[in-house]
Amino acid sequence: MRAKRQIWTIPSALAFGLVGLTVTEPVTVYAQELTIGGQLRPRYETKDPGSTDGREAFTSMRSRLHVAAEPERGVRVFLQLQDVRVWGEEESTLGDFSAENLDLHQGYAEIDVGAENAARVRVGRQEVRLAGERLVGAVDWTQQGRSFNGVRALLGPGRGGVDLFGFKLRDSTAPDSDDDVAFLGAYAVVGLPVGGTVDLYGLYNRERGTSPSDQGTFGARWERAGPEWNHRIEASYQTGTRRGLDADAYMVGARLGRVVNGLVTVSLWYDYLSGERRSGEGRAGTFDTLFATNHKYYGHADLFLDIPLHTAGRGLQNYAIKLFLSPSDVVTAGLDLHAFRMAEVGDLDTGRLGEEIDFTIGYQYTPSLSVTGGASYVFQQEGWARIDRLHRDLLFGFLMLDVQF
Repeated sequence: MRAKRQIWTIPSALAFGLVGLTVTEPVTVYAQELTIGGQLRPRYETKDPGSTDGREAFTSMRSRLHVAAEPERGVRVFLQLQDVRVWGEEESTLGDFSAENLDLHQGYAEIDVGAENAARVRVGRQEVRLAGERLVGAVDWTQQGRSFNGVRALLGPGRGGVDLFGFKLRDSTAPDSDDDVAFLGAYAVVGLPVGGTVDLYGLYNRERGTSPSDQGTFGARWERAGPEWNHRIEASYQTGTRRGLDADAYMVGARLGRVVNGLVTVSLWYDYLSGERRSGEGRAGTFDTLFATNHKYYGHADLFLDIPLHTAGRGLQNYAIKLFLSPSDVVTAGLDLHAFRMAEVGDLDTGRLGEEIDFTIGYQYTPSLSVTGGASYVFQQEGWARIDRLHRDLLFGFLMLDVQF
């Protein structure tokens, strides 16, 4: 949904005049554009069992305010402040007014370079979404979201392009940090004459300190969306070292979708993330989803936010059927059915983790205001209990208001 914007145009000569500057020679005036916008997103959630095995219920809220400016042609600045808190964590602002939950979510300068603006360089804190956010995403479902600090270059307009980036995740000179951690990558998107795109990428994790790593992730993704059919096939391989162990892991995923009568989309999904064949075998064989938006792929109950951790190193198989319904311009509904299995059972007597049903419904009340609700039910099976992850069925529900301007 596109947010409404208020744009102020400030002629430079007028701005100079306001501060008493007298210009005696002719000057070229560039009209500076200043855009202000924001978001308010409260969300009620309930989960049983919650993080402490009992039922939990709370309301969290995201408040964002951003300013975008173009001080001169080819130079842009974007600043976005964010406050994320749970209702009730402070009794009132009389007793707590430190704004400790306030943070800079994004703050970067973007510069056009080259002939005919062939490239853009972005420096600072920024969100990154690569393709379907399978490996690198902004995780917008979480109220805080994810952003990176570093440099990014976007090359090549038209059917495709190349995204080069280098981000600093931790620095040993920073307070409370003993490690140097960096994340670098190259991501190319190539448009095909027959339609669709092919993505080719190489991602590199480098960590120096208590848990040294030099891990590379290489892969490809083919995606095509037509008026009736849509397809996606992707594969990734990880090699190098991860926390002192030899990395040897892979992931494959596929989707086949069909649009029926222009109203309903039916999709079949399958994902395979490799796992450890034997515990303690001295290698990192479980696929690491890096900085993905896993909420989009492995169920709305968010039982697989950290892979390998949340699969106990045994990998994951995800079989899914997804239905998406759009009966009108303002109402949407979705129904997802997942079956989760371990990729490697090892010495366990079962690899069946369980099944999950996700239902969501959305209503676009106005162009700037939407309401979304949903419920999920997880049928726990013995595999989840064997890895001490889930010991009974789980119920999750939410109701969210989203206002953007």
